[in-house]
Amino acid sequence: MSGHFGSVQSISWANGSGRYLLSCSLDQTTRVHAPCKRGRGIVWHEIGRPQVHGYDMQFVASINDGQFVSAADEKVIRVFVAPKTFLDGYEKMCGETLPEEIKGQSVGASVPALGLSNKAIFGSESWESERAAAAASKPPVEDDLLQNSLWPETQKLYGHGYEVFCLAVSPDGLLLASACKVGSSVAPLLRVLMLL
Repeated sequence: MSGHFGSVQSISWANGSGRYLLSCSLDQTTRVHAPCKRGRGIVWHEIGRPQVHGYDMQFVASINDGQFVSAADEKVIRVFVAPKTFLDGYEKMCGETLPEEIKGQSVGASVPALGLSNKAIFGSESWESERAAAAASKPPVEDDLLQNSLWPETQKLYGHGYEVFCLAVSPDGLLLASACKVGSSVAPLLRVLMLL
């Protein structure tokens, strides 16, 4: 299994199914690892790099098979949803069909110059055909991981006065608890939000 080049800070199984493993690291990335079919066996591989950020990543938590939240060395919690290209690639590489209700609306994502937020890309035939070719039945190579496996950021959650260092999602995927570092006795330590 390929991996991070910085210290791994957090891991999270896909909430509800455990179909894949999310990880985040001080290398400023969030990665997806899954069991891929290889010949007659199964081998774990990195199959996606949904977030490449400008800050060191501190925590990741899965909401369901197609969404996760993450926190970096900043006060913002970010929500991501899997694009169609990732879900199609997952099905081809891992031989499993993910539930229909998690199918994303976008085909992929890109990061604007000097930006920290992944912006959704919606259907364009040339983009889809290029990415469909990349979504082969074997794990992606480094170039594909860097360019073609981003997930769009769908929401930013604010409310902490200091850096977030811990996240937890309820088993039903409806509630998110987060905690931040303490700067004074009046700073909020713990927040619970409803995810929609």
